[in-house]
Amino acid sequence: MRLSYMVLASIVAVSGLSAKDIKRYTIKSGEIYYKVSGGGDIMGTKMRDSGTEKLIFKNYGALEITEENIDKTVGDKTTKKHSINKIENTTIYTVDFRQKQIMAMQNPLLAMYQGENIGKKATQMLEKNGGKMIGTDTVLGYKCNIWTLMGAKQCLYKNQVPLWLEVDMMGVKSKKIATKAKFNHHISDSKFALPKYPIVGDIGGESEDQISQEDIAMMQAMMQGGKEGEKAMASMIKKQRVQLSKMLGIIKNYRGCLNGASSSSSAKKCLDKAEVKMQRAGFSDGMGSSEKENLSDWSPQRKKEYINELDQSINDMSKAKVCMDSAKTMADLGNCMN
Repeated sequence: MRLSYMVLASIVAVSGLSAKDIKRYTIKSGEIYYKVSGGGDIMGTKMRDSGTEKLIFKNYGALEITEENIDKTVGDKTTKKHSINKIENTTIYTVDFRQKQIMAMQNPLLAMYQGENIGKKATQMLEKNGGKMIGTDTVLGYKCNIWTLMGAKQCLYKNQVPLWLEVDMMGVKSKKIATKAKFNHHISDSKFALPKYPIVGDIGGESEDQISQEDIAMMQAMMQGGKEGEKAMASMIKKQRVQLSKMLGIIKNYRGCLNGASSSSSAKKCLDKAEVKMQRAGFSDGMGSSEKENLSDWSPQRKKEYINELDQSINDMSKAKVCMDSAKTMADLGNCMN
């Protein structure tokens, strides 16, 4: 359901994701491969994750791609999560493998950093988000500083690039550690290639889904820090919690409706009802422009597969909600999406 963009679009903007002519890192390029593992128990249900992740960037972060391949086990059911996100100057691309399309979104706060080097502010931004440096480590020959945030520890190379990350939220632990890393070397453009899917969304200029002026004002206050910044951060976190709860309720109702749908037409009626609820809740993107096409085949096998995919989305959102309920900083919210 593209949770990270439909519910937390505003968080993306304050994470320093990208900017034209803006250096996001003080490091020219980097190529890091990680091993991912984790597991725990939520309300009596055992969960386990295992897989790999990679982070590749060049031009000081103006061009970046991340990819995950994770096996997620909930109880006795295992599903595969494959995600790719790319940042190119001011545009963020998210690959939707289920709908076979690429979502594009503009970052509306990039002008604030025009001509600046965000990487030089890495330490300041970590501290402003509640981070504390507690030690150092060496991974694959690279020294990194260990930072702790609420429920999470990460070792950052030059206080910018994670070489390992540990999160312990509400009984669920996750860890990723670099198994291969290289910096300041030539990286071919081919490593940033995306699948040949159609691109939809905001590829440039204005967008219906751009962040509201109210959200921009809150983000600017957070950047300034102080009491006003703390107040704005609390308001933003509260807003994200409310939005996630709304979406989770809509998706659960949609899943229940689909479970009783015996034909493609009845499944599409469930979608229409969910679309109305999404629009009323303020999610202008709805359930996705091509979602009805996915309901054209409603054979028993396809129905089972589709509902299993929804169950995975519901599980991911439920875990994020539990995590968000204890979040106090925007960095904590970011960890909730890992």
